[in-house]
Amino acid sequence: MLGKATSFTALVCVAIALLVGTMTPAGAVCSNGLEGIQSTSLDACCVEECGLCGGVGCTPANTSSLTSADCCATEIIESGTLCEVSMAAPCIITTAAASNDSVCENGQTGVQDPDTDVCCPLVCGDSCGGEGCGSLAGVDATQCCSNLIIESGAVCSDTVSAPCVVGAAEADNSTTCSNGIVGIEDPVNLIWYVWMCSACFFHEERPQP
Repeated sequence: MLGKATSFTALVCVAIALLVGTMTPAGAVCSNGLEGIQSTSLDACCVEECGLCGGVGCTPANTSSLTSADCCATEIIESGTLCEVSMAAPCIITTAAASNDSVCENGQTGVQDPDTDVCCPLVCGDSCGGEGCGSLAGVDATQCCSNLIIESGAVCSDTVSAPCVVGAAEADNSTTCSNGIVGIEDPVNLIWYVWMCSACFFHEERPQP
């Protein structure tokens, strides 16, 4: 009698296990088929364990082994890592992220400034190489300001991701000031001269505020 009860209990346990198995949802998958969670506002595929891809609170708790680079869509887009290359999250879903508006002329994922031929990360947007390039919240000026990108010497053909210089652009950072305005910058008093002359003229020392 005890043997029959044990067998019955075993069968019940197996049935419950099978039922739970069928009810357990499959792993999250992004639209390109890779395991992960897809962001709603940006074309990014985050690591599944993030639980949330992008948005407020995307940075994992300090107790997590994950970082904002795994779970924050903006950082993933900025990294330039394409899903078709890495084949694993975190990465950019190329069906939209690699459109004509988000690829520089050399094929690099990013935003190109037509005036200076620099390729900025997508996060720079319309500020790439232009006015306000150094004032984007949470983005360093070295990512979006053309003079700093050119000064870095990073050429797109040699680097993995933006920011970089498209083609063999001359490394001349004298035509754009650090705030993105075209001109020549005086490193002492931060006076910007209109780009009509070939050098900054002598001026009297001005008292610092």
